[in-house]
Amino acid sequence: MLIKIAVGCLAAFLGIFSACTVVVLQAGVGSVYVKNEEVTLWLPVPMAAVDLGLWFIPAKELEAVQENLLPVRDVILAGFHELQNIPDATLVEVETPDESVLVLKEGNDLVVDVDSRTDGKVHVKLPLDSLERILRNTQSPHRAFVPPW
Repeated sequence: MLIKIAVGCLAAFLGIFSACTVVVLQAGVGSVYVKNEEVTLWLPVPMAAVDLGLWFIPAKELEAVQENLLPVRDVILAGFHELQNIPDATLVEVETPDESVLVLKEGNDLVVDVDSRTDGKVHVKLPLDSLERILRNTQSPHRAFVPPW
């Protein structure tokens, strides 16, 4: 009897783990890499967690974000949609004596590289379709969660 209970618990755990894995993979995974004299950090960012995090933004703060994005929302959404259809490219490249900034489109990802001679390096890689979905969710007047799957 104890073996049946253990097998049942294991099956339930594996089922829940598998479902969570599918959700995370469908939503996409970004990454953040930071390196300076004090810290070297690489952090995977499950975009499903970002989607879920929108629920925890206070309504007043979300309204302020919506007001700021409203004039350019359609342009940004169209830009994300078009970026997904173009080949890989360098979008922005800025070089100063103290730092360089590079914004790239690689595959389905938006990549931002910042290399500061004094403050270190930052590398951010985020899926374009996830960014588009998050922007749509942020603009939802009813805070409706649109699942990534």
